Amino acid sequence: MKIKFNWGYGIALFYSLFFAALVIFVIFTFYLNWDLVTENYYKDEIEYQKQIDRKKRAEMISQNIFVNLQREKNEIIIAFPEEFKNKELTGTISLYRPSNAELDKKIPILLNSNGLQKLNIEKLQKGNWRIKITWTVNEAEYYHEKQIVI
Repeated sequence: MKIKFNWGYGIALFYSLFFAALVIFVIFTFYLNWDLVTENYYKDEIEYQKQIDRKKRAEMISQNIFVNLQREKNEIIIAFPEEFKNKELTGTISLYRPSNAELDKKIPILLNSNGLQKLNIEKLQKGNWRIKITWTVNEAEYYHEKQIVI
């Protein structure tokens, strides 16, 4: 018996292929890694006004933070402005990897005698990173962010 191709078979074939593609797509999405920007996205969004204030305060200081990537030494050098040199400065440096939250790192600010912080980047994966620096001086909070490519 010879099967003749007609409109009925064409429509059935189309719907079968569409359903198969849909099932494959759903299975594919289960295996994707859906990293959020932060783990506590909604809480961070509510507190974003404080972040805006920190950025504005950092923009008002006379000099910006100096962030320099030195590939030959495998380090990042961070220099704070002169006006913070003899003041007690506390805070954190976050190395944020947009593509993989598991690679993010938080480092406390520990300045050397020259007012510099050096970060070893030897173990960091190559690619796009954001350096987020939050610091406090005399109960005033500041924030600076810089994007680098290692």
